[in-house]
Amino acid sequence: MTASPDHPTPVPAWRAADLLALAPHVLGAPGAGLLVVVSLGAFTGLSAPLLVAVGLGLVVAGYGLGQVGGGHWTGWRGWAGLAQGAALAAARLGGLALAQPEATKLVWAPAALLLYAQGRAVEAAGGPAAWRLPLVMPLLFVCGLAEGSGLFTLLAPLAMSEPMPDWAGGLLVGTVAARLLVWMTYRRRVAATTDSPALATRLMTFSTPFTVGGTVMPLGLAVAAGMMPSLTLAALAAAGLAVAAAGGALKLALLARPHDFGATDI
Repeated sequence: MTASPDHPTPVPAWRAADLLALAPHVLGAPGAGLLVVVSLGAFTGLSAPLLVAVGLGLVVAGYGLGQVGGGHWTGWRGWAGLAQGAALAAARLGGLALAQPEATKLVWAPAALLLYAQGRAVEAAGGPAAWRLPLVMPLLFVCGLAEGSGLFTLLAPLAMSEPMPDWAGGLLVGTVAARLLVWMTYRRRVAATTDSPALATRLMTFSTPFTVGGTVMPLGLAVAAGMMPSLTLAALAAAGLAVAAAGGALKLALLARPHDFGATDI
């Protein structure tokens, strides 16, 4: 429809500022997940300062863009404030780890707290019933870990001089399987809610491509990586990319919203 005085151009359901406000979840959470993986890997002798820098950059970029988008998931109040404080602590410890590698072993704590507080902030936002379900926090938490594992297998061959750790593929498979389990349970709970039918329909429509592209395909690639050593790095990198992309798409499907949801804190 063309714009006219009688038929003005419709307002898009999602404004650019709304999408920028999701940056803490779409960028910051994968960065936090990557910091958790690298930090816990440091206990096995892993040294990956470039990956620490990538995770640090994603956390900082996510919260910076979130403020530009209106600070919907940032700001010093409640769980959103705790998440922002955890992001600041992770950033400071991550910066310290770049100069003193032993500090890498401490980064997992604020990074994991960031993922936890982000999930609780969604629960407390006053949004649709689908956001208030108890499984929202576990879903977003395990999603951040899966995305971090995916970024690790994607970037490790480029950012590390040492070989890919033996546990990387198993960690990716484990976090992806956990994400699928929580997602399928959450999806059934959403289908039973009575408010926000548009969101429920969107999530039901999203579920099949998410399951196929974000779970089945990466798991198949991980199996191929184990069976064909010559393809291990390429297969794990492709699996990691698919897992990380699917996690971002899930958050957009769940959290990006038309303005008629009536949330009070976003």
